[in-house]
Amino acid sequence: MTGRADTAVTGAGAVTGPAQRSVEQSRSVVDQAGQVTHRALDSVQAAEVVLARSEGAVTGAEQTVAAAGRTVGTADALVSRGEVLLGRVSRPVGVLLPSMQRLADAVTPGDADAVAVLLHRLPALLALVEDDVAPLARALVQVAPDLHNVLELLEDLHQLASGLPGAKRLRRRGEDDPDQPDPDQ
Repeated sequence: MTGRADTAVTGAGAVTGPAQRSVEQSRSVVDQAGQVTHRALDSVQAAEVVLARSEGAVTGAEQTVAAAGRTVGTADALVSRGEVLLGRVSRPVGVLLPSMQRLADAVTPGDADAVAVLLHRLPALLALVEDDVAPLARALVQVAPDLHNVLELLEDLHQLASGLPGAKRLRRRGEDDPDQPDPDQ
């Protein structure tokens, strides 16, 4: 029986040797799988970081798109207002353009300086007109009826003096040239 036991032990050794190699290979595979798992976990964590960053980038991009949309809306409103204003001023500017061109051709820098000086002096000039000239003009309006009365009085005096004896002779004497001798003398 010892022979059989030896054979059994030898057969068991032959079976345990490959089994042990399989266990060692399995441990090596398990170790490698553990390393791969750790790498996979590291990759997943890195992917999560990238995902978080990309979510932030997407949020930023969405905000940028929204701001761009608001800017486009504002630009559309401004363009619409500009079109309305351009439509309103196109005809008047077209009508005034030849006159404005003639004015630009005729006005020299000296003329522009003179206008600037006039505009600078205009407030004082207007104050002078309001304070001095306008009251005189109002006074002249009141003088006109009095002047008519004086003219009527002179006309009456003329008629009265014309009816006096010797008035014709005085009139002729007033018409004579003082350098000529008087014919009555």
